[in-house]
Amino acid sequence: MELGISETSLFAAKENESLVIRLLSGSFPNYRAILESITGRAVSSERKPLEQCLERTLVMAEGSFRQVSLRFQERDRLLINAKNQNLGEAEDTLAIKSEFEDLSVCFNPDYLLDGLRVMKSREVDILLKDSQSPAFITGKDDEGFSYIVMPMRG
Repeated sequence: MELGISETSLFAAKENESLVIRLLSGSFPNYRAILESITGRAVSSERKPLEQCLERTLVMAEGSFRQVSLRFQERDRLLINAKNQNLGEAEDTLAIKSEFEDLSVCFNPDYLLDGLRVMKSREVDILLKDSQSPAFITGKDDEGFSYIVMPMRG
């Protein structure tokens, strides 16, 4: 296998295959400061049913800026909604435990699913403050794992 590195890329090649990785410059954001500053109220949900609801509704989310709306209602219900101008709308509900009477927040469903799919916990905790602050997702069986997702403007 051939390996190469320059100031802007990393290269690996073997027979008829090659891989080129572009190296980024700059500093990584201080995520610990972000983690420490996140406050809000807790929402608990079983991970697998939440994933399944998101997967069912994201079919209707359109375009590269697709989004789903999560509406936390009456402390025990989550309504997930996605709209498509040409095809219509998808809506699903999920039983949850929440400290919110009513809160709507929009996310890119792919970003939510990316975090949920790598978790092991049966139940996940989502810390939310409002519709414009980051969501902080953790699980009891995922020690050391923290996932932050920024909301979209709905």
